[in-house]
Amino acid sequence: MTNLLFNKKAQMGPRKIISLLLGLGFLALGAIPLLNKFGVIGFSLPAVPMLAIWILCVAGGIFLLVDAIAEAMENTLRAVSAVVGLVVLAIGLIPLLNQFNVISFQLPAIGQVIDFVFVAGGILLIIGGFVEM
Repeated sequence: MTNLLFNKKAQMGPRKIISLLLGLGFLALGAIPLLNKFGVIGFSLPAVPMLAIWILCVAGGIFLLVDAIAEAMENTLRAVSAVVGLVVLAIGLIPLLNQFNVISFQLPAIGQVIDFVFVAGGILLIIGGFVEM
């Protein structure tokens, strides 16, 4: 099994698996609340500590930026991945730095917009997990 993850034919290094898992996590964090708000499903996610979401945002933003720089994507997909990566990184990094008193400003309430950003980030992370180097 280990050889399958690191050989050239499978193209699934550890970074790609992490990108896929982060993508699925972001997709769930964004899509389930959106589907609940639109009345498609009757359940929602339980309360998740904000610190965990901020750390996931930082990790997801970094992985999106790495995918935008290192992967052999089309130029438009690369640009979208870089922009969404910067937005997700900012969503995670600004509250973390504010909580540790490194910066004095905070993001305004972004409510429902964050769900759409999480869905876009999740889709791009999943695409980055399947794109060959």
